[in-house]
Amino acid sequence: MVVFGAGFTGTETPGRDTLAMELLPGPVGVYAALAAATAFLMVGHRSVYASQKIGLSKSAGLDMELGGAIGDVNRPNGLCFTPDETKMYVVEAGLTPRVIKIFDVLDNGTKLANGRAFVTCADAETPDGFRCDVDGNLWCGWGMGEPHDGVAVFNPAGKRIAKIDLPERCANLCFGGLRRNRLFMAASHSLYSLYVNTQGVAGG
Repeated sequence: MVVFGAGFTGTETPGRDTLAMELLPGPVGVYAALAAATAFLMVGHRSVYASQKIGLSKSAGLDMELGGAIGDVNRPNGLCFTPDETKMYVVEAGLTPRVIKIFDVLDNGTKLANGRAFVTCADAETPDGFRCDVDGNLWCGWGMGEPHDGVAVFNPAGKRIAKIDLPERCANLCFGGLRRNRLFMAASHSLYSLYVNTQGVAGG
């Protein structure tokens, strides 16, 4: 399940089953916080369900109920908004082959609808973390194996327009630097960077 909200108590002490962090404003902040919470709760390679306690703190104080935005994605992984935040990408990792799906963002960022395939991978391909550039192209960490390892880039229509080859799988990436034109790629054993001829969307 992908979730869109969480209970902010502001009093929780971080521990085994809680995560304290500051939430950025807007839909992107909510999803980013919960992506981090998901990663935190998966430590130890054990499944943790929505009934587990997630304590997210916000300095201004805010109470929100944890709720489901979509519930029909098999092992969701990697999420990213389009530059205008009207659509969201997510990997459906429980399918063979894996699929990058795209959803419309509705009701001020509280709901996702109209899920459809954006990219259907080849059997051996594994998409992972991704980010959008200012033109709406999706830069995806990619694997598994020598022909696939690196970063695949797709335009807003879902057509692959570029590939960065790496000697190992790229699990996650982000844009950084003063002009957001340096791509950082976290691979299996190394961190790579490359200056690119575009800019990442503000925030990553």
